[in-house]
Amino acid sequence: MSSSSEVDDRFLKLINEANQSSPSTFDLLAVGDDERSHTRILAWLLNPDNSHGLDLKFIRRFLERANVNDLNGLSGANVRTFSQEPDRTELDILIQTESVIICVEIKTTHQLTEDQYDRQIEYLKNQITDTSERVESYEYLYLSPDESHDLEFANQITWREVVDELKMLLPEFERDCDVIRTREWIQCLEDQVINSFSFTPDTELQLRYNDLVEHFDITIDEATVYRDRKRLFKKYWQWVEEQFEDVTSGKDGWDEKLMPSMIREDTPRVKFSKTQWDDNGIRFEVHGTKMRLYRAESHANDWDKYRTLDPHIEMTMTYQGANPEERDAFLSHLSTDYDRILQNAGFVEIREQLPADADVDINKYHIYSKQVPLSFENETEVLEELKEGTRALLQLEESLDNYLP
Repeated sequence: MSSSSEVDDRFLKLINEANQSSPSTFDLLAVGDDERSHTRILAWLLNPDNSHGLDLKFIRRFLERANVNDLNGLSGANVRTFSQEPDRTELDILIQTESVIICVEIKTTHQLTEDQYDRQIEYLKNQITDTSERVESYEYLYLSPDESHDLEFANQITWREVVDELKMLLPEFERDCDVIRTREWIQCLEDQVINSFSFTPDTELQLRYNDLVEHFDITIDEATVYRDRKRLFKKYWQWVEEQFEDVTSGKDGWDEKLMPSMIREDTPRVKFSKTQWDDNGIRFEVHGTKMRLYRAESHANDWDKYRTLDPHIEMTMTYQGANPEERDAFLSHLSTDYDRILQNAGFVEIREQLPADADVDINKYHIYSKQVPLSFENETEVLEELKEGTRALLQLEESLDNYLP
């Protein structure tokens, strides 16, 4: 995908969409998919005594969707957030009536693990046996961003179901300001939590039509590029956590400190490696730096001349060993079956791609590269290419463990 310098229908459509959209309160506060922020808003809506005036309408529908049978005593329900009473865990929302205590575990990006579920269930069981609480039973609800993630061990409700119920209840709100607030929250949930990843119009204008944006002096939100990069990286890393739990949990020598504890708008790359590998200068990296996202007129360095000038995300096997003989020996080791695995996933050996006019014969940082073009027509292709590259890199685990000292 090359940057366009000609006005076309797509450009005009994006300009129209960008002009029609305006930042909501949640955009200005950069709420995004922040779990704690969404938890507070949901708790406000679940409390029947709050200013929204919904009384029991929303909390009853919410619990019915989650197959909770005991709905008695909701009018006097105590709704609280982020209870840290149980050991080693935190309960997102607790709803307590005279007869039942209900825990709502909320996820906006990740998925509930059975270990977390077991810890929280143990706390709820203890509450039942504690005579001072006078609670007869408990319910455990999992609020999930993924409609396809069906757990066998927990009652589940999805954010899509929450949004559907709220849309039907909008006419029931007492105050216009609460209607506006809830509409904006619904839009935030649909954009940031529920729907699959897609680039915003402002981002596509900057990355695909940057020449036209500058030529016509079009004012757009430049921060959308980095907000979209954050969303893309979070979707990607969520998949890595789900598919390769040993990698992200620091088991089997994987270096947990190297991996992102939190992905923010200013996170330009994601890195993962084993401690043994990192000691030898080897890492797997996913790069979304500015020089890769934006189209460039030329390369900044000769060792980057293998790389496209068009907007892309790059996956690399990084090797920072300074000894040329050790580098050659390592590449020779990979040049058999492992090289074929990488090539089938779209990787190339960088030293073979450097052009004749480059004054260097290697890239001093990376040895293999996979460049993923930013596809605006089908954004899921970007994620799928990152997944394919990650699966290929992780097939090298045993070989690297055996090769490195």
